[in-house]
Amino acid sequence: PRELNNPAVTVVGLGAIGTAVVKRLEGFDVDTTGVQYSPSKGGPTDGIVGFESEKFNPALGETDYIVLACPPTETTNGLIGDAKLTTLSVDPILVNAVGAGSSR
Repeated sequence: PRELNNPAVTVVGLGAIGTAVVKRLEGFDVDTTGVQYSPSKGGPTDGIVGFESEKFNPALGETDYIVLACPPTETTNGLIGDAKLTTLSVDPILVNAVGAGSSR
């Protein structure tokens, strides 16, 4: 386990689960980026990018924690695969908040 010491957290999916995760992080000195279908809607995170945005890979490259809080759909299935894993920082932690039944 690592302490949350000014980390960058990327929350993929800002529905009820993703928003709850972001709310729980408010008490920590955490830089949050949200990933959602419509980034123009905004959200509770410090920054927002789209699933298919050119900013998605750079956001992953700067994150220490990735929280998958998105439902399994055609867009999200395989979202964090080999191509995305190579963009990650040296020692990131991936948390699947949706459950073991979802396929990524």
